[in-house]
Formats: sequence, C-alpha cells, structure tokens
Amino acid sequence: MEFEVITVAVDTTAQPYRIGEIRNERIDTTNPDSPFTGCTTIQEMEFAYERYCNYRDDPDVVSNPAMKVKVLSVNPVFAA
Repeated sequence: MEFEVITVAVDTTAQPYRIGEIRNERIDTTNPDSPFTGCTTIQEMEFAYERYCNYRDDPDVVSNPAMKVKVLSVNPVFAA
C-alpha cells in the first residue's frame, strides 16, 4: 500500500518555535527495506513516520529538536 504523507519540521529549540517548509512524500509500505513496512492504516503510518523521524535512538528523547517532524496529513494512494 502507498501513502502520501505531508509533514512539517518544527525547530523546538527556537523561541518562538520556527516552522519549516511543508513537505510531501509518497511511501510504499510493501517495500521490505522501508521502515514503514506493514503499515496498513493512516494512523499506523502517522505514528510510524513520527517515531522514525523523531525518536531514532531513544523513545523518550527527540533525536533532533531543531527539526522535530510533525505529520499534518496521511492519505492512502490508490492505483488508477
């Protein structure tokens, strides 16, 4: 299954927080090399994407607070 994921990076080290450019990415969850393999719902995809981008080494520490990723939207992509 493929999903279109729309994200934004937030610099949580700046005061006030700075918001970066909105980014679109298409992810194929059937690719066995993808960290998102097996995601079948938009909720699973959203959680997995933020976990992958923000908590690479420790589930309690944001890996890069200057570029914390927030998912704005996840949409399934259906073949035409």
